Amino acid sequence: MLLAREYALLTPVTMGTAYRRVCDIVGLRATSTGWGMIHCVDAQGKRWTLATADVEYVAVLAANAANMDLADMEMPGSKFPWRREGWPDDWLSPAAQPGDSAN
Repeated sequence: MLLAREYALLTPVTMGTAYRRVCDIVGLRATSTGWGMIHCVDAQGKRWTLATADVEYVAVLAANAANMDLADMEMPGSKFPWRREGWPDDWLSPAAQPGDSAN
């Protein structure tokens, strides 16, 4: 079970000219609509990032985050087909290997 902690929208609108570069770092294919990302933790405290092409779904979660407890929300695996161990700041560290745990 993965529990949500934070969210991010990785889109051409939110990232501007850096969008394609960030997609390369993250390990996602750049698309015209982008990606919605949820940063989660598992029962052992290990960090995971989930992504979906359904950016609107994540945008709705983000917009309502103040009204619900994301920390207790379990993320449906069917909605987030892409998963990678860690959060973006983990991947940008000097020890991180590009694409190290991408599925």
